[in-house]
Amino acid sequence: MGVFLVSRDRILDKLHAGNLPRNGPVEMYAGYGRGYRCAACDRTITPYDVAHEMNFGGGVTRRMHLACVHIWQVECERRAAEECERTR
Repeated sequence: MGVFLVSRDRILDKLHAGNLPRNGPVEMYAGYGRGYRCAACDRTITPYDVAHEMNFGGGVTRRMHLACVHIWQVECERRAAEECERTR
């Protein structure tokens, strides 16, 4: 199984469990990894990886790989669209 599929499955599990935010960040910065663990896939973000550091307010900060941020954003948007459809 590819890293993309593993990451997506892990992100879906974390969103379902409430372990990842479902709303966008207040601030977002990009740079190279500094050895932190990715909040989405739990792998280390190395200096060779592009990392996003996101501030969600209230002292909540999450760091993710570039690919994990993309998957997370797509899944949050998909969930929001599904909730909107259900409430119609």
